[in-house]
Amino acid sequence: MATTILRFRPNNISTSTNGRDRKAIQNSILHSLPRREFDAIAGKLEWLDLPNQTVLHKPGEPLKFGYFINSGLASILNVMSDGKSVEVGLTGKEGFVGLPLIVGFRSSPTLAVMQVDGSGFRLRAENVARILSACPHLHKILNRYSQELMMQSTQVAACNRIHEVEERLARWLLMSQDRLESDIVPDPAIPRQHVGNAPRKRDGSRGHPAKSRPDYV
Repeated sequence: MATTILRFRPNNISTSTNGRDRKAIQNSILHSLPRREFDAIAGKLEWLDLPNQTVLHKPGEPLKFGYFINSGLASILNVMSDGKSVEVGLTGKEGFVGLPLIVGFRSSPTLAVMQVDGSGFRLRAENVARILSACPHLHKILNRYSQELMMQSTQVAACNRIHEVEERLARWLLMSQDRLESDIVPDPAIPRQHVGNAPRKRDGSRGHPAKSRPDYV
């Protein structure tokens, strides 16, 4: 992964690194910051490529970074003791990966992995508490986003339990479309395992997930 320590202004990232222009900021949280707070955090951010399947954090392991997703799509998964996993959330350029850091936790119970190629700005875990104490607006936004992600997870859980495979896939595609702002979702990005065992249909039979789709992890 290519990384670069940034010192920039919200809409003025024109200097180049390794012959390439740095990407414009697309993350909604960073865009919303007042200038004083943006200046406080800018020097601590590192821009990096986030290819598909990049692991952002693993369950139970120390969180080294928090990530402001700039483009692409990150999947948040709950991994069971037998290794099976189920997707419980999606994060795109509207969000932040590493939310346990904002309440002082050093690890996460979930797995976060890039599902669609993208980029992001990462913040070292040891800098999070200090940055939040100096940036009340950022702190408020991240707390609010954590609630939004929790509501998303409860909706996903309900959908996975009640809806049939086609409805669950439609929900996932719509959520992805919102975050990617595109009508095209790469086929390899469509998760396999989170569809799981189909619930019973109204006639009492079960739907059948496509057998050619392997487990996501």
